[in-house]
Amino acid sequence: MNEDCMRTWAKREGLALYRGDTCIQKLWSRKCDHTGNDCLPPRADHVSMWKRFGKVDVFVSQPYGMSWRILLETIEFCDKHKLQFSIDTWPAWHNPGSVLMVMYKRRYPMSE
Repeated sequence: MNEDCMRTWAKREGLALYRGDTCIQKLWSRKCDHTGNDCLPPRADHVSMWKRFGKVDVFVSQPYGMSWRILLETIEFCDKHKLQFSIDTWPAWHNPGSVLMVMYKRRYPMSE
């Protein structure tokens, strides 16, 4: 893991690592129901959550790849949870050059 890369990204984004339970529901300040179905997005690997101004603001997953089917599942997951996501190769710090960085954030407005 490249901790310098992680720290540089966090500083640039104004984020601090969240050290509690990892659950996507916390992006909307909801309690985790621990069912597993709605805790993690598809292909979640090497996950972390990041807070801004004391609230969870970004969920990061660093998978080794994403197939067409996983991308479709990710879009459906984000639609269901009112999230948006972006995929990049930088600054994936878990295993640079081998993983993707998928960032999930709240999508506004939350109402349909």
